[in-house]
Amino acid sequence: MKNILATAFILMSISLGAQTSVSALANELLLPNAGGALRGAEFYSDVNGIKKVESRRSNIELYEEDKQADGALYLYYELALSNGKTADIDYHFDASGNLFSLSTNTYTTSDEQAEDLYDYLLGYLKSNFKNTGTDNEGWQTFEGRRQNYTYKLYLQMKEQGMWKKSKYVGFDMAVVQSN
Repeated sequence: MKNILATAFILMSISLGAQTSVSALANELLLPNAGGALRGAEFYSDVNGIKKVESRRSNIELYEEDKQADGALYLYYELALSNGKTADIDYHFDASGNLFSLSTNTYTTSDEQAEDLYDYLLGYLKSNFKNTGTDNEGWQTFEGRRQNYTYKLYLQMKEQGMWKKSKYVGFDMAVVQSN
């Protein structure tokens, strides 16, 4: 009987540890207490505002700034996660220099961790935003509102690799209309 209880306790601890790990990854990615729509950033922020917000963090690095011919600008960041993997965070600015969308891809240590992170983020979105269904590309879609604009949130499990597929989580946000 003692062995059964000890085994059950160990399995429960492992399970809780995995959940804590996934919630920690979600918090590293979203920074829900930093304010703004995501990561302390607010849509319609300018480039320097986003750079200032992200430069305060020690685990993120700007690795490319890409100015397009039409005046749009993209900032590409790499976020070092506590699981030893990374997340790509891409900020997209219009020709006026205002943030209008951001995209993230979060890489995990295993397909199981990717699935757990996806489920955790899906639960977060369902409890905090209006669920608007699934789009034609398989993204789960949600709607958020701020004082002066409405934005969409997108979540999808993705795969990469030619021979051995590995899963990762895509999470995107974009302004859809100014109020």
